[in-house]
Amino acid sequence: MTDGRTKIDAESKTLTFSRWFRAPRLLVWKSFEDPYLLAQWWGPEGFTCPIAKLDFRVGGEWHTVIRSPDGIEIPSVRVFTDIRRPERIAYRSVPRDDAFWNGNPPPAYSTVLSFFERDGGTELVMKTEFETEQQAQDAMVRGFAEGVGQTLDKLGRLLLAQTG
Repeated sequence: MTDGRTKIDAESKTLTFSRWFRAPRLLVWKSFEDPYLLAQWWGPEGFTCPIAKLDFRVGGEWHTVIRSPDGIEIPSVRVFTDIRRPERIAYRSVPRDDAFWNGNPPPAYSTVLSFFERDGGTELVMKTEFETEQQAQDAMVRGFAEGVGQTLDKLGRLLLAQTG
């Protein structure tokens, strides 16, 4: 299914995640581009994520409300800054004042997703840069890396179901 590797650079404000999927690059790309597919796997294990809005173009917004197993809702907004099909998606998070979870404000960050054909599948590299080193460290303490890993696991299961 997947071969997960996570590189975490906790000394700076950048976290890099890499995951290989036994699926064609266009299918992995479509899992981000199609709101129906995206809603099936975005978010950590046990969380759901209805897509409220997905305007998939540079300058377009992506609105989600992730729901925890105990019913807590965490709204988020991202703005697409670069889209190069099927190679790259870049977006910037736009923290919302109402997006607190257990008293933790959401961090501001930028993410670049890169899609590479490799070994008969697709390598997805996710590079997230926070505005400050402290935000990156705080995100790690709150489980950001675990959440990303679980999210990519869910994507891997969806891709496996589609490719057999």
